[in-house]
Amino acid sequence: MASEAQPVVDTYGFALACTPEQAAARQRCDEKQARQAAKWAKALAAGRLPTGDKLKKLCRKGVPPELRPRVWPQVSGAAAWQAQHIAGYFEAMVARGEAESEFARQIELDLPRTFPANAWVAGAAGQAALRRVLLAFSAHAPSMGYCQGMNYLAAMALLALACAEEGAFWVLAAMIDDGGILYRNTYAHNLVGAHVEMRSLEELVAAKLPRLHRRLAELGCDMTILATDWFLCLYATSVPCETALRVWDALLNEGGKVLYRVALALLRAAEPDLAAQDNAGDVLRVAKAAAAAAHDRDALLKAAFDGVGSMPMARIRNFRAEQQQAVDAEMLRRAARQQGAMITCVVIVAYLGLNAGLNMTNKWALGIYGFRFPLLLTSCHMAFSFLILAPFMAYEPFRSKHRNTVRKQWRGLLMMGLFMAANISLNNLSLTLISLSLNQVIRSSLPVVTAVLAVFIDNRYPSRSEFVSLTVLSAGVMLAVWEGTVAGSPSGIMLCIAATLCNGAMMVTAGKIMSEKVDALRLTFYTAPSSCAVLAPFFYGREAGTFLEYLPAHMQGVAGILIVSSCLALAYNVVHATMIHRLSAVTTTVLGEAKIVALLVLSALFLGEDRVFTLKMTVGCALALIGFGLYSAVRLRQSQAAPPPKRPASEEDPNPLPKSSSLSAEMEPLVAKQSSLHQLELKAAAGRTAAE
Repeated sequence: MASEAQPVVDTYGFALACTPEQAAARQRCDEKQARQAAKWAKALAAGRLPTGDKLKKLCRKGVPPELRPRVWPQVSGAAAWQAQHIAGYFEAMVARGEAESEFARQIELDLPRTFPANAWVAGAAGQAALRRVLLAFSAHAPSMGYCQGMNYLAAMALLALACAEEGAFWVLAAMIDDGGILYRNTYAHNLVGAHVEMRSLEELVAAKLPRLHRRLAELGCDMTILATDWFLCLYATSVPCETALRVWDALLNEGGKVLYRVALALLRAAEPDLAAQDNAGDVLRVAKAAAAAAHDRDALLKAAFDGVGSMPMARIRNFRAEQQQAVDAEMLRRAARQQGAMITCVVIVAYLGLNAGLNMTNKWALGIYGFRFPLLLTSCHMAFSFLILAPFMAYEPFRSKHRNTVRKQWRGLLMMGLFMAANISLNNLSLTLISLSLNQVIRSSLPVVTAVLAVFIDNRYPSRSEFVSLTVLSAGVMLAVWEGTVAGSPSGIMLCIAATLCNGAMMVTAGKIMSEKVDALRLTFYTAPSSCAVLAPFFYGREAGTFLEYLPAHMQGVAGILIVSSCLALAYNVVHATMIHRLSAVTTTVLGEAKIVALLVLSALFLGEDRVFTLKMTVGCALALIGFGLYSAVRLRQSQAAPPPKRPASEEDPNPLPKSSSLSAEMEPLVAKQSSLHQLELKAAAGRTAAE
């Protein structure tokens, strides 16, 4: 059939499947190339390269394949770079790379992936040459090292320069080293320069192809989805090899703006088909197909230089400068988010550890050791927190904040202290009237209670999945801690319920009753006195007389219990306040439930309670873990689905950091969903850490 693709092998050994129309276009380009060779021979008759516009015109029309080993080192500056180094520098870098390069394993993994259909590159000689060039460059520029994309550049340079390893090395250095042809840091850590190039291309597309830009924006398809491979691999993996080398002819002479021109030419030619697509994945598929079909290299380069209008380098420099600032700011924001996430993880671990440690200490003291004075214990915790923090509060940065904080927020601080005191005192009083098992069964409902209170107090409604997961979690904990009997008086049950309500109300209303955030240390310092004042009368009424009789025979034990548990309580109160600020009240209570399950397991392991770890407790722990997992999954989906906070219009960034397509087709279904910064980092990470 006339339209069927015919197998063709190009000048550099790549097998092509061309339609008759494409084959005819290649034939026309080959004939024109032969005529161009005569012009180059005339221009080189004087023994040196022409300069200025004459050289630019010749390079745009294409350098004959046989002349590239002579022309490329001169126009790219590779020869000048080589002259700045000692003789034998390349071999020295090869030896250093073979001996020391931390990227050797990743390079080895990428060698067989580089143009596997090309007989020479995939053969033993090509693999050895490519390995030496890449190892040498990783030793030459250790701060840059190696990342995916460089392998294709080195392979193309080897093919174009008649397999000359040293020539390919210096051309590679002239392109991507600091101060080279490409924009700085294009191949640096996190591909910062590639971010800038993608955002600058976005600006150019908006100016040159506004209708296409609007359509792509509607589909959520920015330039990184389409152009990452174009710019990182310099079209080596996107267009036919002979077309890519024609792009390189101009690129090595004129610089990185050629990449923009070719990108605009490809997009302009495919604009009708791209605009007709319904999703980003199809847009990428059409763009890749259009680039792969660019066999008419003369037509593509003519469109790039004559069809996209004026593009002065000063304009591109301005774009790059603006986008560099935006990328730097986004990198700082991302680093801050990562640091915040790490701090949150540390806080969660500290919360669970301190919570478990404090509870196990109190359980041992109040139960096994026989120190049955919960009100005294809690009062000491509060007094100790205030006394230990007081010296720190007398110095900056705390000292200057006290007056304003107390003057503006005394009502909120008083309410927080009363809530805390009521919660602790009511709960500890309930322990004198009901069993610890029944107390924990009631307290296990705290996540559900907090979620319900959030509806009435803060008008925040949990989703159905969230409420179900909280219910399963609470039911599992109740089952795990219940000993099978209801031991205690109705008044003790009511006290425990009241304590649970106070705890939930404190966590939900913290943001409403406090007009501004107070750091965890100051919050603990301000609320401890009011909490202690509320607890003191209850201690005098219920425990003081018994304690005075108990103390003489247990002086050392009491001192140890009070000091150790007070230290743990201070640390726990600070971390708990930090948790409420960083996470929601419901999430904090969910973590508390997970702690209860952990306590049961720890008690079985370290307190000799493994013999009472029944089937009922095992089922309860399993249910609690399932509920915890469900709740975590719900929260993760919510965080992923939530849009980023809207910035003021004056600060709105019209070009968010780009999303990146992968160097391989397997990543295509994912590109439309990946976060912009993360996608480009996948490429950097792939080149630097995949070997590990």
